[in-house]
Amino acid sequence: MAFPPSSYTTRQEPIRRDTVCTTASARSSESQATGSGHHTHYNDEFRYRTMVTYLHNRLAANGWLPPESLMTGHDYSGVLLKQSRGNYITVPHPLHPGLLGLVVRLNLNVATTMRPRMLDGILDSLIPGQTDLKFHDGSQIQILESMAFAQPATVRKFQYACIFRQERIILVWHNDLGNILPQATIIEEKLLSLVWGEGKLPTNLTNARRASSLIPSDVSTVMGTATPGKGMSSPGHLTPIVTSEEVMEEAVMERPESVARPVVRSSAFFVGMAVCVSLCLLVGIYFGKLITECILDNNWKWMALAVPIPALICVSLFFFQIIFTDIFQMIGPIGGVSTNSRFFSAHKPCLRRAYADGFTPPKVTIQMPVYKEGMDTVIIPTIRSLQAAISHYESHGGSANIFINDDGLRAGLDEEQIQRRREFYADNRIGWVARPKHNGEEGYVRKGKFKKASNMNFALNISQKVEAYMQERADVRFAGKETEMITEEEEEAMYHEVLQQVLKENPLAWADGDIRLGEIILLVDSDTRV
Repeated sequence: MAFPPSSYTTRQEPIRRDTVCTTASARSSESQATGSGHHTHYNDEFRYRTMVTYLHNRLAANGWLPPESLMTGHDYSGVLLKQSRGNYITVPHPLHPGLLGLVVRLNLNVATTMRPRMLDGILDSLIPGQTDLKFHDGSQIQILESMAFAQPATVRKFQYACIFRQERIILVWHNDLGNILPQATIIEEKLLSLVWGEGKLPTNLTNARRASSLIPSDVSTVMGTATPGKGMSSPGHLTPIVTSEEVMEEAVMERPESVARPVVRSSAFFVGMAVCVSLCLLVGIYFGKLITECILDNNWKWMALAVPIPALICVSLFFFQIIFTDIFQMIGPIGGVSTNSRFFSAHKPCLRRAYADGFTPPKVTIQMPVYKEGMDTVIIPTIRSLQAAISHYESHGGSANIFINDDGLRAGLDEEQIQRRREFYADNRIGWVARPKHNGEEGYVRKGKFKKASNMNFALNISQKVEAYMQERADVRFAGKETEMITEEEEEAMYHEVLQQVLKENPLAWADGDIRLGEIILLVDSDTRV
């Protein structure tokens, strides 16, 4: 019997500031995220407390956090590590309830606050109502007014950072414990680059030394050849290096390009000329020759040779197109192969240029059908790959969601596997839809040979019904002039009500999470790497 997602959603118990859970252990997916997958003879509280203390000391040494002795109960600074759902080990202890409540709502694996000295100057330079802080490389991080108003629907989780005006603090988080310090370093370097401008930063020298010490000198890396030479003339002195990407980006910024790319019609001209030549040769000359022979022989049976003319036209088009293409490459205009057009990119698009011309990244929905594939070997690596792509997209102003069509939840998996899948989907903000098993108690028939298309169609139908009800409710509110706009919090509450309504009307379906569709749907398989 189908049960609504609300009965599954974990209810967070009131968290006391002086309480730390010491008995609950995270599942394997959470253990993998926090790097605690190996069992030791130390108890969980000691292990997690040791790791949180280490992270805090590293962050404090970098000047991102005040020392624990200087923290007060009214300070929003701290480090949090998820031990189990709703339970976090924190430094300091106790932690400010506003920060703890936000991390619990967002269900973050590991999080830390940052308050570098330059943050005050950056916040003072923001204009009222600014919601994003854009960096020179085209990336950005979100700006919210206060932690109290931050909800899962309003926070772009895969940007892995957010600035809060009222608390004057940066919250940095990550799914993987090993990436929290590098992520904080990246944020600091981006802020420093924003303040300093286009010049080279001292961090470049540190990174170059680190790379040269870890990578053999003969290895070519992303930063270039690992052998120091042209980049550094002497220790402590950094010679400015202009990379090919920077040169290309500046060239693209100077190159005029419209967001609505023009359609290059040279290919249509090639095809048209090929059709004309084919008709002239086969219809004009060949067909005319047949008529002449029939008249001379006074025998019209030769007209049967005209039957293969359509097939000959189709076969000859390819060769005639090649001829005209080669001719135009030798003596004709070839600007279409060196410029960006509607269906061809000769140059890497410049995101800064696109934003300057009014480009808005569309919302992307990644739709993925799954069956009984293994979580650790197939599904989780695929999701991590998708999340990395989503993180890059969201950090450049876009938004994306993952929409899983799970045919395995109700096809014979045991309760533990079902529970683990649903918890993983909830922890990673994944929307999903599941239909009944084939020829089960409900009598539902999964059509198709491999049944992937019918699986996705079933999920899309549920999503479309939700979207229709959402539009209907929005129209009613606008028609009644109750409001001129719907806030993100109101839209989120409306969505959950509509989803429950659709599930009641369609008892065969299970669903939870964000199953709404964006402007673009990217179809991937369960073992895809992006």
